[in-house]
Amino acid sequence: SSLKKELKENNSFVWVVKKTLLKLAKPELEPTLENIKTPMAIVFNLDDSPSAFKVIANYSQKHQLEVIAGLWGEEIIEKNKIIELGLLPSREVLLVNLGQKLKGRLIDLAFKLKYPLLKTLMVVSKLKEKK
Repeated sequence: SSLKKELKENNSFVWVVKKTLLKLAKPELEPTLENIKTPMAIVFNLDDSPSAFKVIANYSQKHQLEVIAGLWGEEIIEKNKIIELGLLPSREVLLVNLGQKLKGRLIDLAFKLKYPLLKTLMVVSKLKEKK
């Protein structure tokens, strides 16, 4: 119930499913489902963000939850990739980091473009002083 609550807060929900129904719905998952002997559940994410992956990654580290595979659009994602996606920072944090890195590069570029002009001005001013 705590997993359901966390998923609901992140615009997702979970359903317990039968393997046979899942095989009928997604036949390409059949090789993945062959060796599974435990009850299964599917997590549905209602938006485009990978927030459900984050909840599942955190929950699987704290509790005894085994992640088997995931679907993102039509792509089947392996267990390691799901955990990796779940451990990524949020979109907002990534955008802030990108902005800071771009700002640093722009400041560096501005200095490098301005430095030859400053050096030329210093040489010209030294030449003026000598005359």
